[in-house]
Amino acid sequence: FHIFKKALEQIDYWNKYYGIKISISVNVSRTYIFNEGYVDKLIHLVKACNVNPEQVEIEITETTALNHEEELIKILNQLKSYHFKVALDDFGTGYSSLNYLTKLPIDALKIDRSFVIDMIENHKSRWIVENIIQLSHKLGIEVVAEGVELEEQVDYLKSILCDIVQGYFYSKPESFEKVVNLLEK
Repeated sequence: FHIFKKALEQIDYWNKYYGIKISISVNVSRTYIFNEGYVDKLIHLVKACNVNPEQVEIEITETTALNHEEELIKILNQLKSYHFKVALDDFGTGYSSLNYLTKLPIDALKIDRSFVIDMIENHKSRWIVENIIQLSHKLGIEVVAEGVELEEQVDYLKSILCDIVQGYFYSKPESFEKVVNLLEK
């Protein structure tokens, strides 16, 4: 929770001094999310940092639900009742992917980079990406394409109405301090 707390404190600072409403996405491991009291700790931390839970997205992978689907649904519904957002990360690489779309209370789906990286050259990957976007939108789920590295990928994803693109095309992973400096400029 230390790094998460630091990020929340920075969000509070930007909210107060710059009027910037930044959201963060936090990958949560299977170990953490099923830890008793996780939701209560998260709520306490967000309140202590004066951050609106709507600015926090919790990312889980499909494998998180494996063998604990009902328990995970309960936890995610609890998070959503406090207005946290929930994203299904690395979509398409786990088990029973489409099944989770109908059961898990998610706001966003992140298409795994393995489909995005070769979608321009590989018609099968392109077809999968297009259909994931269409299906997700019909279910009211926002779509994020991961692993975007080329302008051609960005243009294509825009043309098929992908909501958000993420990847090296915009920036490689940066240290917290560098991100803070970039945003403050």
